[in-house]
Amino acid sequence: ESLSLRWNIAPDSGLFIYSMFYVYILHSYQADKYYVGQTNDLNDRLRRHNAGMENYTSIYRPWVLLGFVEKQTRAEAVQLEKKLKN
Repeated sequence: ESLSLRWNIAPDSGLFIYSMFYVYILHSYQADKYYVGQTNDLNDRLRRHNAGMENYTSIYRPWVLLGFVEKQTRAEAVQLEKKLKN
């Protein structure tokens, strides 16, 4: 099976950055709620959830990252996210 990689060039650096997508599970201990999502920037996404910048999750803060899975493409990440939500 061929491995297809997605490469991006960092602005003005000449370096290649490997771009991954992540499916993640968050938990709100305060509300005993779980949230499943996908992103290409896990740190920023967790920051946004805990800053109240996301409508659904803002009322259940704080959120703790329980785990994540790396995927090669956004399509794969969305597919897994849908499976986990069903």
